[in-house]
Amino acid sequence: MSEPLVLLVDDEKHIRLLLRQCLAGMNCKVIWEAADGEEAIFLVNTFHP
Repeated sequence: MSEPLVLLVDDEKHIRLLLRQCLAGMNCKVIWEAADGEEAIFLVNTFHP
C-alpha cells in the first residue's frame, strides 16, 4: 500500500512543522504546505492532485 499524500494547511509555521513530523510518523507524505486556504486552493488548482 502506498503512503497517503497530504496537503498540509495551517497559518502557523511551527504547527505545520509539528504536523509534518506527526504525519511522517504515520507513514504519510506531505507533498505541499500552505499557510492559508487561498494558498491551498491555488496549489490544488495548479497541481491537480
